[in-house]
Amino acid sequence: MASGGSKELERPASFKFPVWEHFGFPVKYNDEGKRLVDKTVTVCRHCGTRKPYDSGNTSTMAKHLKRHHPSVSLKGVKTKAAQQPLITAAFKQPLVAQSDRAKAITHTISVFIGADMRPYLVVQNEGFKHMLKVLEPRYDIPWRTHFSEKIVPDLYEQEKKKVVDELSGASSVALTTDGWTSRGTESYVTITAHFITADWEMRSPVLQTRPLYESPTGTHLAQVLTQAVEEWKIKRPSTNIPVTTDNAKI
Repeated sequence: MASGGSKELERPASFKFPVWEHFGFPVKYNDEGKRLVDKTVTVCRHCGTRKPYDSGNTSTMAKHLKRHHPSVSLKGVKTKAAQQPLITAAFKQPLVAQSDRAKAITHTISVFIGADMRPYLVVQNEGFKHMLKVLEPRYDIPWRTHFSEKIVPDLYEQEKKKVVDELSGASSVALTTDGWTSRGTESYVTITAHFITADWEMRSPVLQTRPLYESPTGTHLAQVLTQAVEEWKIKRPSTNIPVTTDNAKI
């Protein structure tokens, strides 16, 4: 419906889409001479056709120009649909590595590796990758070295701090050791702490497992225990720490 293209039209300064070269908001003046801009409709500058306007959506104007004014160049015309990806398309976009969602998944994988004592190579297994693709297709699994050099060590430090804080709050702590030999005939000693919390709950966190490069004598074991006491901040002023080994009490 043409209403004459000679009426005053205003092109919003904040819009830079080329379609606004051909459309504008109709301008009226009230009885007091106040200038009023109607932003609920747009008017074609070529034929005066009025189109309802939904803020930010220029697709209706672009379609009008293509249909009724094909000689008008629409090069560079951007519509709202072109600017904003569809919801379905957005779900196909890869997750940014630093996004909250991606970091949460990576953290959960590190917990899985640590809690179940899985090898870092598990993140490259086809079955594991298939499972993650089904659960979250947008997630790209980091390489195993990212877990071994960054994610799992960070998780270890976080969990270690929690245990150190618990040990610091305990009035007394006892230690037990367990010596064992791997399939490769390498000797190790595992140290476990035992204490009661303020809520009268028994806690027995495994503190560490260390290799024994020498014969597991009492002197060597004492050195390993001394280092553990310092590292885990277990030492108490004027207090002895009871230690029980898998062989004898020392």
